[in-house]
Amino acid sequence: MHTYTKKVLSSLMILALLFPLCAVGTVPASAASKEMDERYREPFAELYRNSYGVNGFWQYCWVDYYHYAEGATSDETTPDFVAVFCSDYLSPHSEYTIIIEDYCVSSECYVYPYGVGTYIYTPSNESLYTLTEAYAAGIDGVEEMLSEHYDELTIGVTLIGDLDRDHKLTVKDATKLQKCLVGVEEFESADEIVNVNNQHCYPVNRIPKYISDFNRDRIRNVRDATAIQKYVAGLE
Repeated sequence: MHTYTKKVLSSLMILALLFPLCAVGTVPASAASKEMDERYREPFAELYRNSYGVNGFWQYCWVDYYHYAEGATSDETTPDFVAVFCSDYLSPHSEYTIIIEDYCVSSECYVYPYGVGTYIYTPSNESLYTLTEAYAAGIDGVEEMLSEHYDELTIGVTLIGDLDRDHKLTVKDATKLQKCLVGVEEFESADEIVNVNNQHCYPVNRIPKYISDFNRDRIRNVRDATAIQKYVAGLE
């Protein structure tokens, strides 16, 4: 590791230790990440402390996404929810994966055991959910975030059955799967879903083994390609 890189990492660690729990947004994940509005910062931090223990401590925390009701985006409007990413370590630790309905969600930062690191905070009633809990509770906008705003999130989101990774299910995915099955093309190494924590999956009885395992029988075969085709045609 270069000396400059070591100095940068050391500085980041020192800054993280100097900031208190409520200093959300201190180390942005990307240009798309936002600092949490001060109106919500301390209520969120208090909920986090109460939910995950007084000794619970994050070193890095930032906002990935604000969800507003349709047509409401001004600073004066209270968001329906705020998606906040929290991690004990900024650098990758190990891949951690959960399945939430049609989505494979993964994180490479150290966030175990509370999920993939993304929390959903609803300011109107000051409630805090893990991403899985929020989805299961049917909080409006969570699925929209995963399906349309996935590129704004620190976590990785892949649609089950989406072999060409365009975040849509089309006949191209079925065609690619068929080609992989007969050896014309090769499956990507990322097709196999690894390090899944069943406890945080939803629902727990629909956990595929592969991204290409569209019918969730934990085998990738022509039945998955057929199921994708039927889905695209509106037959399932």
